[in-house]
Amino acid sequence: MSSPQIKKKLLKVLEHPIQSKTFQKQFKKLESLQSENIYSEMILLLSNLEFSEEEARAHWEKIMLHREDMKGTFGRDVDFRVAMLDYFIDVDKQLISPKVLEIQVFIDTENSVIIDELTGIYNYRYFIRTLRRELARAQRHGHHLSLMLLDIDDFKFYNDTNGHLAGNIVLHKLAGAIRKSLRNIDVLARFGGEEFAVLLPETGKDGASTIAARLMENVSRQRYKNSKKQPGGRLSISGGISNYPIDAERTTDLIEMADKALYTAKRHGKNRIYFFSADLRAMARIQKKLKGYLYKLSDKRYSFETLNISEGGAALRTGTSLPLGCMIHMSLRIKAREEPIQCMGRVVESTKVERRSAYVSSIKFIDINQKDRNRMRKYIIDHIEPSDSEKKE
Repeated sequence: MSSPQIKKKLLKVLEHPIQSKTFQKQFKKLESLQSENIYSEMILLLSNLEFSEEEARAHWEKIMLHREDMKGTFGRDVDFRVAMLDYFIDVDKQLISPKVLEIQVFIDTENSVIIDELTGIYNYRYFIRTLRRELARAQRHGHHLSLMLLDIDDFKFYNDTNGHLAGNIVLHKLAGAIRKSLRNIDVLARFGGEEFAVLLPETGKDGASTIAARLMENVSRQRYKNSKKQPGGRLSISGGISNYPIDAERTTDLIEMADKALYTAKRHGKNRIYFFSADLRAMARIQKKLKGYLYKLSDKRYSFETLNISEGGAALRTGTSLPLGCMIHMSLRIKAREEPIQCMGRVVESTKVERRSAYVSSIKFIDINQKDRNRMRKYIIDHIEPSDSEKKE
C-alpha cells in the first residue's frame, strides 16, 4: 500500500476519537492488513514529525504511557493528540514552537507543495522522495521495483502549431489517460516539461509490460486537437522502463537506465515503450531448433522455432510478423518432460523470408527468473559443439 493510500485510510480512521474502541479496532485492522509504515504515517499526519517505522512505534508506545500518566494527574480522559503534543514539547522535546492546525487544512497546504497544478498529479520533488522510499523497501524485502519514464513525441511541434494553451490541455488529458492505466499502488508524477514518471512497486518486467501496453492503448484512445497534423499523423508518447534489481540498484541509476531506454524508443520511431537492456550478443550462441509459443502482450499465442539461441537472446522463425520493438512473452520447451522456460523478450530485428509466409526475428531477452536462466545456461553449455582443434584432440 502506497503512502497516499495509507494517509487516506488513516484520515478515515481519525474520524473517530483515538481513545474510542472503534478507532482502536480499525487502526489494528490497518496494522494487520498491511502496513509497515502505519505508525510513522500516523505520527507524520498528526505532528508533521518524520521517523522511521521503528522509531515511530517506540514513540507511539511512550505517548500511550504518557497519556495514562496525564489521565491520573488530571483525573479525566485525555485525548491522544493532546498527550502527543505534550510529549513532544515537554518530554521528548521534538517540537519547539508547534502550531495547532486542522488536519484537512494541513493536507490542502501540503498538496499545494507536492501536486503539479497543471496536471493534478504529483510533482518531481514528491516523486523523488517516494522513489527513494520505495527502493529502500524493495531492497529490504527483496521485491522488484520498476520505473517508467514517458515523453510526449514532438511536443514542441504541437505547441508551436497549436499554442501553449492547447499544449497544456494535452498535458492534462494525457495525465488522466496515464493515471487511468495504473493500479492503486502505482505513483504517477510530472517529471518535468512534457515528461511523466511512473513508479511501479513490487513489479517485475512482465507486470510492467502489461501496464505499458494498457497505458499505450488508453493514450491512443484520447482525442487531441489537431493531432493529425503531428509528425506521424497522431499525438503519441514514447517510454523507457528500468527495473530493480535487474538493471540498477540506486535511484540515480534507475532513472538513468529508464532515460536511456526512452531515447532508444525515440530513435527507433517513437510511439513505443522500451525496456532498458545491455547488449548481450557476445554470449555463446548455439544452432538449435527448439519449439515453443510466444504471446504478443495478448491472450493469443503464436508458435515459433528457434534458429539459434544464447543466454541473451534468440533468432526465431514464426508464421506471424513481430513488429520491431514489441515486447513478447515466450514459453520455450527445452526438454519434453520438463516445464517450459518462461521469459520476456523484445524484438530487435525482423525480416520476411522470401517466397515463404514466414518471418525471422531477433529477440533480446529482457526478463527471466534465475532458475530458468540456469537451466538455459546448462542446456547451451551441453550443446556447444567442439572446435576443429578440439575434435582433433
